[in-house]
Amino acid sequence: MFRTAFISILSILFFSQNGFAQAVTYQTDYNKNLDPHSHTSCFCEIGSFPENQQIFFSLGCEIWLARQNSCNYKAIVQQDANYLTTAMPIDTHALNVGYVGHWDNSRHFIAYLGSSIIPYMQATNASVFVDNTACDAMNDPESVSAFLNTQKFSSDQSLLARGNQATSIGTWDVVLPSSDNFTAEVSSKIDHVIYPSCDNYESKPCFQGVQDFQRARCLNQQESLTTLTCCPAKIAGRSPTEPPLFKWELPQNCR
Repeated sequence: MFRTAFISILSILFFSQNGFAQAVTYQTDYNKNLDPHSHTSCFCEIGSFPENQQIFFSLGCEIWLARQNSCNYKAIVQQDANYLTTAMPIDTHALNVGYVGHWDNSRHFIAYLGSSIIPYMQATNASVFVDNTACDAMNDPESVSAFLNTQKFSSDQSLLARGNQATSIGTWDVVLPSSDNFTAEVSSKIDHVIYPSCDNYESKPCFQGVQDFQRARCLNQQESLTTLTCCPAKIAGRSPTEPPLFKWELPQNCR
């Protein structure tokens, strides 16, 4: 199975076109928007299967937690942790949740938000940021956005959720190109999907042999929603007999 081999490879590396009519919102660094005086608890969930990969999931969580710069409290927990009973400072006003492991699709993400995150928010009035680093959590980001639009939140709280539109390298972008993670976000404060800028992906490397011919969407410089595909790219001066280089490209720029 690909994902088992993929984790093994990464562990080795570790140790060695329609217009977008709605208002456009680009992704930002969530940590930059956190109130430095707020009390933020950060948890990273490790996937529950397969058990023999959990040591690598834990290493990925260590990487994720190291990137969280505004946490008063950090911990690693098991997948689907109950945050209403998980130990954390009683003055926690905001929760950052990362996930490292395997995932299925956006339906799985919607079920997770509905069972694990929203009940915590309703009980505590806290705001939550969810960073799902696994594959395909946002393979249908419009459905996740539609789900959030059916939920009620108080005026002083928000839910921001990020996930990958395609197969991903998770937190391992420390050793592989960051363009291998093609993300999208949804927010309780915004009634549409927050797509990334195409500048972050177009003509940049994708993961050959893993993401081949997968598709994801982004906003181009004209602020139009655009689909890119991971394909062998047409590159000036490169002989047709040379092995192709796979990049995120517009379909017409595929070899």
